[in-house]
Amino acid sequence: MSDSVKETLWNHKSIERGTLITAVVLLVGSLFFKSTKLTLGVFAGGFFAFINFVILQRIVITLTSTTSEKKILVGLLSLLKFILLALALFVLIYSKKVDPIGLIIGLSSVVIVLALMKLVKFFGY
Repeated sequence: MSDSVKETLWNHKSIERGTLITAVVLLVGSLFFKSTKLTLGVFAGGFFAFINFVILQRIVITLTSTTSEKKILVGLLSLLKFILLALALFVLIYSKKVDPIGLIIGLSSVVIVLALMKLVKFFGY
């Protein structure tokens, strides 16, 4: 395995770990507000963000390493993943079991990790 591939895989693992850690920190922070809906929203958002990132990573790896015939199937599976995620988020918001703001906060865990990683790289740590 080349160094660039090892570095890329290490970054994916770092993003996964960082997303989980950020989601837990956000979840603990939501407990401060003593709102079950908010905490459930943060939990659901963090869960969906993590699962979406892992599945998306697998899709990209498959798309870049398979033949064009399999790419159509992977593309359709990617579309199905998007539809299922949108449906799950719609059901959660429509059922009013979770706070939409908490859901957005949880979903942003991946974005927070990516921004922090970029800042760390920029400042050379």
